[in-house]
Amino acid sequence: MIRITTTTTTMKDYNHFYDKDMEYLKVFGNGGAGKSTICNTLVREVYFPSGVAVGSGLTREFKTKTFGNLTVSDSPGLLDPIIMQLAIQEIEKSLKANPVCKIVFVIALEAGRVKDQDIDCINQILRAIINNTPISYGLIINKVTPPIAKLLKSTPTTLDAALHRLIKKPSHQLILEKEESIEDQDNMMMNTVVRAGLLNFIGKLPKNDIIAKNIRIERERERQERETKEREERLRKIKMAQEEAARQKRIAEENNRRIQQIEVQQVRLHKHQQWQRTKEAKLSQLYLQQQREMQQQIDAERLRYSQYR
Repeated sequence: MIRITTTTTTMKDYNHFYDKDMEYLKVFGNGGAGKSTICNTLVREVYFPSGVAVGSGLTREFKTKTFGNLTVSDSPGLLDPIIMQLAIQEIEKSLKANPVCKIVFVIALEAGRVKDQDIDCINQILRAIINNTPISYGLIINKVTPPIAKLLKSTPTTLDAALHRLIKKPSHQLILEKEESIEDQDNMMMNTVVRAGLLNFIGKLPKNDIIAKNIRIERERERQERETKEREERLRKIKMAQEEAARQKRIAEENNRRIQQIEVQQVRLHKHQQWQRTKEAKLSQLYLQQQREMQQQIDAERLRYSQYR
């Protein structure tokens, strides 16, 4: 007989009751992606509220359910505009509970395209975890129409291109076709064939050992403001470095200009000194020549005078 139990422990009790033989699966995604229906399918019971909700998802808190050796955790949609702050708190609780776990994100296509808000949801939670420890996760693309499912399975690169904005790619991906019989119905489960595929998919996922300290999910506005401040600070430092480089360049150019002026002055002074020495040498030669001529005249006069006597 398969044992079905419901966990009702408080946050401080999760790590105390951690069972190394238990598989802990954390399921994240935005409202309307079908994550709660997937969780219900895994535990074979309508435990997590699912269905149609206008303006906000049905999941309001972090909840867990155990079926056999699999404990499944469901959390509110991160980007739910009505309960965003509550969703952040509940997802943080989920991340800090049972740190050795497997992680799955659930998204739903819209007209065959991956929604930007689903990418933002995944990235925000990944940032909260990756800041502390490496992580591997699985990605379930839910509610896919048969033609789109056929296209994605035949050309996997199509999906890879759609997921290019993810800060870390999933280690495994699973495409689930839309079940029209449960679409827009409250508190439903998928069929047993889908459940078998889900269990097989989950079995392939690696476990993560999440460091629970300092995990904090930023709201998109907070992240944008922080990144804006960091970018402005980087730009300020770059500008300061450029201004300092320009100042040093001006100093170097001024020093070079002064050195060139000094060198020109030295060349002029050297030429002037050479000219002065040349001039002095000529004057000295002329003076000696005049002295010799005068001496010759004196000697000639003396000679005539002696002859005359």
